[in-house]
Formats: sequence, structure tokens, C-alpha cells
Amino acid sequence: MPDGGCITLETSNQTLDAPRPVHDGAIARGDYVVVSVADTGTGMSRDVIAKAFEPFFTTKPIGQGTGLGLSMIYGFVRQSGGYVNVESDIGRGTHVQIYLPRSQAPDKQTLSSASASVTRGCGEVILVVEDDDSVRFTVTMLLRELGYSYIEAPDASVAIPYLQSNRRIDLLVTDVGLPNMNTLDAGMKMLAKPFTVEVLAAKIHEMLEL
Repeated sequence: MPDGGCITLETSNQTLDAPRPVHDGAIARGDYVVVSVADTGTGMSRDVIAKAFEPFFTTKPIGQGTGLGLSMIYGFVRQSGGYVNVESDIGRGTHVQIYLPRSQAPDKQTLSSASASVTRGCGEVILVVEDDDSVRFTVTMLLRELGYSYIEAPDASVAIPYLQSNRRIDLLVTDVGLPNMNTLDAGMKMLAKPFTVEVLAAKIHEMLEL
């Protein structure tokens, strides 16, 4: 919304008695928690909508976006058994709905079926260095769900003082290409984006066991 506008956030419980078509298939019948985000921005064409969740696809100028934020959100939703629906009109705005299966389990249940089988941490401290805010948020959210503690930094200038301090850090998770610094070095392992919770959990466990 380059000229301003309105963003509307809504949540609701919905029960679908029949499959509902969405842009990439159909939502199965069942009970869902729906997170809805609508704006009054510039909107998207059908071609852009078709590619919106592809890794590294972005309409932003070079250096202003990686195209990974929506891809990781979409992967997280699908891994959770959910669906995403996008409706948009050029010049009128965009409406995105995230359908997540509604759990019937007691409130005390903390692990979803999607994450119950992954390798979990025991409070190890992980320093996350990522200049893309949406990617950094997603990674730290996953780390918290997996049972790790974390410190986050948007770039090397913020991260280096942590590394030079006496603060406990068990593992560094960093973007390879950061502003003014590349971080790939000997003893590091590469994890390609986008990745699933299982892959991230396994790689962290592997590195902590070295």
C-alpha cells in the first residue's frame, strides 16, 4: 500500500461441510481456525497470485526482498495440514485466508501432530542472524516450538558483540549472504531455503552433536 490504506485482521472458527475451492486446489471438509488478512493496496494480477508462494519469487526491486517470507508461511501452513486462499483485484487490494485444522485436544496439549515426531531441543541457545525480518521471525518461531532458546540479530554488526561476549551460545544459524559480510566458512553446514520443520530440527541436532 504505497499510498497508505487499511489492513484488516480477523480470526474465526469455520466448519466446512463440503470441499471449498482455493487457488491451489480445494480445502477438505472439516473444522478450521481461519486467519484472514485483507488490505486496500495495489492488488495482484492472476499471474502474480499463481507465483506468490514460490521460493525467491518477488515483485520487489533487487535488494528489497528475498521472496522467502510467503514461501515459508505457505510451507508451514501446508505442513500443518492447512490451506491458503488468495483473492485479489488490481487497484482494489488483496485478501488472504489461512485455514488451519482446528484441534479438538485439551488446551494442555502443546505439540501438534506435525511437530511431535521431530527432534526437540533442551533449551540450547541459538544465535539467529538474518536480515530479512519475515524469515528471521519464522526461524525463531520454529526454534521456540522445538524447545530451543534463541537470540536474534538482523546483521553481523549486531551479532558479533554477542559472539565476543561471555554469553552462552550453543549454535549460530545465519544467512550466508549478509549486508557487508558473507558468513559461509569452514565447519559450517548449509541448509537451503525453504526448509521444513523436520529438516531444520534434524540439522540443528546434527550440529549440536558434533
